[in-house]
Amino acid sequence: MLDPADAIAEALGVLASIRQRSAAKLIRDRCPELMAANGEACPHRIAASDAEYTAWVRLKLLEEVAEALTAPDPAALVDELGDILQVLYTLASLAGATPTAIECARARKATLRGSVARRLIWHPASAPAPAGR
Repeated sequence: MLDPADAIAEALGVLASIRQRSAAKLIRDRCPELMAANGEACPHRIAASDAEYTAWVRLKLLEEVAEALTAPDPAALVDELGDILQVLYTLASLAGATPTAIECARARKATLRGSVARRLIWHPASAPAPAGR
C-alpha cells in the first residue's frame, strides 16, 4: 500500500533532480529591481514565447507545491499557498481564464463530487484496505 509520506518524498526527489540540471527558474517580476537595490546582480532573460513561458510557469507550480509540502509550520504553509495561488492565477490567465473562473470550477466540482473534508481514502478492489479500517 502507498505511504503518502513516501510518495511525497519521492516526488520531492524527482523535483530536486530536475533542479540540479539547471539553476534557471522563473522569478517574480520585481526580483531584478529588488536585488539591484541590495547591490546584487540578477542575470535574467524574458521567455522567448508563450509556450516557453507556460512551461516555466508549470515548473514554477511544481516548485511552489514542493515548498508547501515542506513548509515547517502553519504560517510558512499559508505563505507557500499564496505563492501557489499566484502561479495558478498566472496559468489561468495564460489559458484565457480568471481567478473567478478557477473558483467557479472548484465550487462546481465540490458540488458535483464533494470536497476532501471527510478524509476518505479510496482503496481499489485489487488492493484491499488495511485491517481495522
